[in-house]
Order: sequence, then structure tokens, then C-alpha cells
Amino acid sequence: MKQSLQTILRWASRVACLVLCVAFVWGCRGSEGGDEVPEGELRIFADKTTIVANGVDKVTFTLMYGSQNVSTAEEVQLAWWKDGVENRGRWGEVSFATVEAGTYDFRAIYGSQTSSNEVRIVVEEEPATGAEKDYVQMFAGFQFTSVYCSGCPSLTQAIKAVQQRGLNLVPMAFHRNMGPTMIDPMTFEMTKKEDYLYACGSSGDALPFFCVNMVSGKTLTAVYDRTNGSEVEAVMDYVAERYPAECGVAIESRYDEARREVEVKAKLTTNRSGYYNYQIVLLEDGIAFDEEVCDNVVRALSSTSRYGHKWNDGGVCRKCEEVEGVQTIRLNTAWKAENMRVVVLAIDNVGRIVVNCNVCTVGESVDYKIEK
Repeated sequence: MKQSLQTILRWASRVACLVLCVAFVWGCRGSEGGDEVPEGELRIFADKTTIVANGVDKVTFTLMYGSQNVSTAEEVQLAWWKDGVENRGRWGEVSFATVEAGTYDFRAIYGSQTSSNEVRIVVEEEPATGAEKDYVQMFAGFQFTSVYCSGCPSLTQAIKAVQQRGLNLVPMAFHRNMGPTMIDPMTFEMTKKEDYLYACGSSGDALPFFCVNMVSGKTLTAVYDRTNGSEVEAVMDYVAERYPAECGVAIESRYDEARREVEVKAKLTTNRSGYYNYQIVLLEDGIAFDEEVCDNVVRALSSTSRYGHKWNDGGVCRKCEEVEGVQTIRLNTAWKAENMRVVVLAIDNVGRIVVNCNVCTVGESVDYKIEK
């Protein structure tokens, strides 16, 4: 009997210790994030600290305000810093995914309160799959010109010299008016607007102006070498060094002569998951004006938005997976379809620059251009 009582007491002691340990652990836990959060204080916790830069893999945060989980509250917001630059998420969103590799430092906002801690998330580059392609880099040349511009022909000659050397430049001549009385007959709504001019880095309306891929770091406002196009090529080199081709563009076009409509299927395949837009541009060559003949004239754009249409309905374009977009453009009766070409610009919706392009004759098609 005495031995049984000792056994009972021993087991009771063990149970008591177990209960105390559980209570201690639970009390220290205090939140879903793993730490006790003092009342009146906001802290942020992550379900993981490493994700892949594919726009799909995501980290989900838990926001604790004292013992209260406020993650689903409408007045919460994520703030993060990458390379010293602050960004803010949408109110009420507590998940994060990106296509940009790097190190991100997160804090949480709840009303007027900012979290007392921060969480570092490392976003890793997508692993190689073996399906990437070495795409030829095609350069979209944005040439802003006018038939009344005395300095513009020298730029046109420089562009022709570059093309004659077989370099992959696709020039697009945006004709503009020069004042209220000098009306260029090749202008239209989208060439009159300053959207592309400002996107390319111009702060005014001086002509000529030239940039490649909407990259504003190196542009041309005048051309002094009228023979070999060395200035134009220098702009192309600048872009190629800093923004090499990360994707390829293919085009299928069908021309309905009776309707005077061209249906364009724009296709993209990328080596890096991301968000991409596309703009379709119709060009016409051989347009006579006085004693001049104008080539590469922008006649129409498929979208009135500077950055065009969203591939994949604005969702992520996955690495090595092809996406398509179809648009139909009607030709003016004055345009000569046999002299016209289709250009498709692939635009990075984050960096807001052209990352590649392609071109073909209206009614024809062109496949992806791959380095041999």
C-alpha cells in the first residue's frame, strides 16, 4: 500500500511538471510567428524566408498586434526595401511574390502603427531548365522626326547606314508637327502625343530625337556623322550591354484585302518569368512628300496605351512557356499594304522598356530569331 501511494505521487508529480512545461511553452509562443508579442506592439512574421523569382512562389506574412492576429484586417500593408528603395504593397495584402531576384527587408503597417521588427526575404534566381534559348537581340529604334525638321535627314541617313551593315535595328519613324502651321501629313493621334517621346527620355519637343528600346540613358538629339551611323550604333551598344535579350518574339499576320484588316498574333517566350506587355506597330515605306521619300513611317498602333496590351491577361509569363496575344488593325484606304510591315514590341511591364521585338511584312509571319 505504501509502495502504491509512492507510485501515485511520483506519477502526479510528472503530470504536474508536464502541465507546467506545456503552459510555459504556450505562453512563450504567444503568436503564430513564434514569439510573444507585447500588447500594443506590432510584429511581422513570415512562413518562409526564401522564395524563387518566378512571380508564383510567394511568402505569406502573419501580422500580430499584441495577442491579436490582424493579418486579415483591411488597414494592414506591407512595406519593403530593396537596394535602399522603399516600396509599398496594397492595403489588405499580406503575401509577396516577385520576378526580381535580390534581398528584400519587410516591415508591416497596421493603421498608423509600424512593426517593431523586420523580416528579410531572399529571392533567388530561377534555376536553369535547359530549355532557355539564346535569342537574337532586335533593337526597336524610336525616331522622332518631321518633314519640316532641317536636322532630321542626317539621322535618317545614319539609320540607313546601320541597316545596310546588317545590324538588327528596327527603326520606327514617329512623325510630329512643328508648331501650329507646320503640319506633318504623317502624324496621327499617337504620334502627336508626347507619350513615347517622354518615355524615351526627352524633356521637350526638339527634333530630331532618337532612342533605342525606350531606354533613356543614352539618346541622340543631333547626328554629326552623316555617313556610317556610328552614333546610332553607340546607342545600340549601350542598350545591349545593360539590357541583353531575355526573350524572343514571333509574329503571325494575316491580311484580309477585302476588309483591309490585318490580324496579328503576337507570341512571346522568355528565359525569365515576368510580366510583359506588347504593342503592335504598323510601318509604311515609300511615302512621297515633295521631293522626299519617307520610310519606316508609323501608321498605326494596336493600343492607345503607351505600353500596349498585357500578355497572359496581366498574369505572370512563365519561364520557357509561350504566350500569345491577337489584335486586328484596319488599314486606311490611302495606305499601300504591299509597302507595310508589322512590328511587335515586347515590353517589360516592370522596367517599362522594350526587351525585344520582331518585324515582318503585312500578311506574312516570322519565327523566333535564335543565335546560331
